[in-house]
Amino acid sequence: LVDKELIIENVRARYGELARGAADCCGDRDGFASCSVVYDSNQIKDLPEEALTASAGCGNPNAIGELKQGETVVDFGSGGGIDCFIAANMVGETGRVIGVDMTPDMINLANENKVKMGAENVEFRLAQIDKTGIDTDSVDVIISNCVIVLAPDKDAVFRESVRILNKGGRMHISDVMLTSELP
Repeated sequence: LVDKELIIENVRARYGELARGAADCCGDRDGFASCSVVYDSNQIKDLPEEALTASAGCGNPNAIGELKQGETVVDFGSGGGIDCFIAANMVGETGRVIGVDMTPDMINLANENKVKMGAENVEFRLAQIDKTGIDTDSVDVIISNCVIVLAPDKDAVFRESVRILNKGGRMHISDVMLTSELP
């Protein structure tokens, strides 16, 4: 039997620690990957250092498919905002990016990074990715970077995705998965 609330609290605590370490620029990176190998240097050259050091992703969801000017993008598990800021540049001033994260410290860090970036087309919301509060049929693209794997109820995450995506909407997901049964 899986205790979903315990999983959520453990994930929230671990990523809160990462956000606080990134905000202090002296955090312990044990267990987290470096973003330097998955992003094009042109995509991250103007991002705040704190957005880079708070990144715990396993890929680059913005490289999976094209984002178009004017699109609305939602980032599931936005962390310090790295993928949101890259997406914001891709969708331009007429586009919109909403970062969703369940960790208050990450939301605080992302909002600090937003101010540093002057990113007018980005907002961050404190919510779980299976209960975003985003309007139905209002999103063109959902991006996610190594976050869905952490959700204890993946079916609920995908139900929420279908609910908020508009007709023809798409998902760009970078994540890890099992290819065989656990022993």
